[in-house]
Amino acid sequence: MILKPFEPSTLSRGQIALKNRLPEHHAKYHVILDDLRRQEAGDKGEGQVMKLLSSNALPENTAILHNISLDAHFQTQIDILILGSSWCLILEVKNIKGVLYFTANPRQMVRLLEDGREEKLGSPESQIEYYSMGLRSLLNEMNLPTIPIYGAVVFAFQNSLVKSPPTKTKALIGRELISYIWSLPNNEQLIDPIKVGSQILKHVKPISPFPLCNRYGIDSMHLISGVECPSCGTFPMHKTLRTWYCPKCEQTNMAAHQHALNDYYMLINNTISINEAIKFLHLRNRYEAYRILKSTCAKQLGNSRSSRYEIK
Repeated sequence: MILKPFEPSTLSRGQIALKNRLPEHHAKYHVILDDLRRQEAGDKGEGQVMKLLSSNALPENTAILHNISLDAHFQTQIDILILGSSWCLILEVKNIKGVLYFTANPRQMVRLLEDGREEKLGSPESQIEYYSMGLRSLLNEMNLPTIPIYGAVVFAFQNSLVKSPPTKTKALIGRELISYIWSLPNNEQLIDPIKVGSQILKHVKPISPFPLCNRYGIDSMHLISGVECPSCGTFPMHKTLRTWYCPKCEQTNMAAHQHALNDYYMLINNTISINEAIKFLHLRNRYEAYRILKSTCAKQLGNSRSSRYEIK
């Protein structure tokens, strides 16, 4: 049973917003593009593995959880967690094309590039061990019996060629995962996977990557401000009495400012003042900004002219 289904990462949404609002000549523009490509590839890989798990028979009562963030437990963010009645399985999903090999000392995953160079890609083994410690800490806190925790590096597609696998962690490609799950010991009922999975979800605390300007060291003054047209992507739309108007495609949208405020949340801050809203949304006056923030934001912080508004 899938208790927490696949959802694309919030980070990729923020990176898309940052790419759209950063001038192409900015020094960090291509860094954002590269990170976005990697993040979207990761999302695609995790989505493929979740699809594989949902479309194949697994042991009875198996619980599947995608993207589990346990902030209080080593700030772990597990790609996929699978719970059986007598084991837990942590999956570190990779979507990497090409020839790969793992080294033992130090532990690293390396990709061979076409020009003969080597690209070091960190250590999935070390990540899984770290996640296992966080999960073990949580299970102990929940007063559950000691249950084996397994880990596997899963390559989502057949375009990965692993020349030398890791020494301590299972490496699997595609449908090998299903056979591996069935090979895990299933002779003792230690937990109720569905019940424990539901309890784990109560401890999930998403790790926010925002604001991205801080993350990438970008001055928010360098961003393209204004409301983006949802039809053609033009900046900025013009505020009329009741709606937003795009001077390029001539489309109107009454709620276009909501997307812009979400961009502000992901890129700059989770709160905004009236003066900041006037500047970022290209509004004409404080009254216009007040109406938009009052109707759109979660709550007002303070009751003076310096009040801020919580976007989410």
